[in-house]
Amino acid sequence: MRDRESDGYPKSLQSFFHMIRLLIKRGLNIEEYCRHRDPDNRGLMEKRQFASMLRKLSLPFGARELTEIKNRYSIINSDVVDYEAMLRDAGVLDQTEVGGEMEGE
Repeated sequence: MRDRESDGYPKSLQSFFHMIRLLIKRGLNIEEYCRHRDPDNRGLMEKRQFASMLRKLSLPFGARELTEIKNRYSIINSDVVDYEAMLRDAGVLDQTEVGGEMEGE
């Protein structure tokens, strides 16, 4: 496994990725949640749905940090977010696709 601390991400984003990985290990299927909101199966979901998901996760971040996360994955000049990029950056997308460990929600 690669060293995520050296990926060059800001510390708040590294913390976010760590929390996403922990939630998934505890059985929360974030990928499936996102895919249910992606009817075209393009790896994109509406910004408002992404923001709602971040709030529902009850992560210990303020509004500014959550907005920064949303903006980082927002597609320019659109109302969608690339959730697949977020999951890849967190290091969980390949794990969920290849391992299938989170399929049984």
